[in-house]
Amino acid sequence: MIRYVAISTGEATGTAVEIIIKAVQAKPFGSYGGIIVTGDLGVFKKVSADLMLPLPFSVYVDSEEALARAQEEGEQYIFYNVYSMDIGLFEYGRPCADTGRASYESLRTAVDLICNSRASVLVTTDISGYSLMEAGFRERGITDLLSTFAESNRLRNMYSSGKANIFLLTYRDSVRASLENVRDEKIVEALVNIESLFVSNYFDPGKPIAVSALNPDIGDGRWFGSEEEEVIIPAVERARRIGINVTGPVPVRDIYENAKRGDYSAALVYFRNEAALTLAGPETVLLTWGLPFMRVGVTVGLQFDIAGRGKADIRNMERALSVALELSGRNIMA
Repeated sequence: MIRYVAISTGEATGTAVEIIIKAVQAKPFGSYGGIIVTGDLGVFKKVSADLMLPLPFSVYVDSEEALARAQEEGEQYIFYNVYSMDIGLFEYGRPCADTGRASYESLRTAVDLICNSRASVLVTTDISGYSLMEAGFRERGITDLLSTFAESNRLRNMYSSGKANIFLLTYRDSVRASLENVRDEKIVEALVNIESLFVSNYFDPGKPIAVSALNPDIGDGRWFGSEEEEVIIPAVERARRIGINVTGPVPVRDIYENAKRGDYSAALVYFRNEAALTLAGPETVLLTWGLPFMRVGVTVGLQFDIAGRGKADIRNMERALSVALELSGRNIMA
């Protein structure tokens, strides 16, 4: 039986369309998996023509009834047309209200298909917060939209890179706000939430959750600051008293390498930019927990600077598809 992954098209004026076309061209799943791409067919045809990339889809549909027939016939690489953009307004590197509406409709449709059992895992390319704003949406990104669709504010994003599973104490906050959130109760709450995910067989509950130190030179007597002694160590001790297997504070210079080596079930860190820079590379994808399904997000960003030039690297998308199919095969739920 073919296991389908749904890919939503993010900001069309970036490299989203290019990396999707190239990744599907590679026919990554052999005979055991399928892909449903939701997006605007007119934009895909334009990018295909501009970059001389043949469209790789075996069938094109625009309704769930047509999709059901295609799946029954064993089609593997399906394009689901969901929104008609004004191609006259399309310009590479120039997000606008039209592309914001297209991104929204693509994601909404992909989620609906999964909820209707037409696919099992969602793969996303990045969405422009500017284009969503121009289109009149209050949400500013994929996680915001998924929270709205799921009617939940308890979604948790996790960076996955090799054996490393990295959670952030806060995901969207500034550096100053992130610092202000390094509080005993916030750390314990995050650890409780992370441990609650261990009902999934994705994690190894026999390994501890690591908590990062805040000050960089902790452990060799040269750091300045009292957060470890006053906040982080007490939080770790509280978590242990309620039965959580936790270690820390682990020096920042060590926690990422240890996590990649597989020393922890998961790791809790504080700054998004630090995590993104440390884990930068095609192997890092974003997993979202707390939905009725798993979401795998590519992490390459919008890449407006190379949009429409045929230079986009697809290794991150290939990794996302590989993780998505693995999650589907293991029946891992969020």
